[in-house]
Amino acid sequence: MSERNWGGFRIGSGRKATGRSTTCVTLRLTKDEATTLKNRAASLDMTVSRFVAEVLHLSPPKKANELPESLTGNIRLSDRIV
Repeated sequence: MSERNWGGFRIGSGRKATGRSTTCVTLRLTKDEATTLKNRAASLDMTVSRFVAEVLHLSPPKKANELPESLTGNIRLSDRIV
């Protein structure tokens, strides 16, 4: 048995698709800048990626006629009655 039976192409092998469509972006920062970036993201309980996207306003704007998830702001109407 001199042939190895591992590695190479096999149907169904490899990492499965996650369905997310993201791309990798590289930033070149000084150590102090990188530390500041990480600390600011952490202070807002965000990942660095989410923080950068929020600061640069990279999320698409909401449509004017789009309704929020809850019209009451997640407050029961019975709690508002005095």
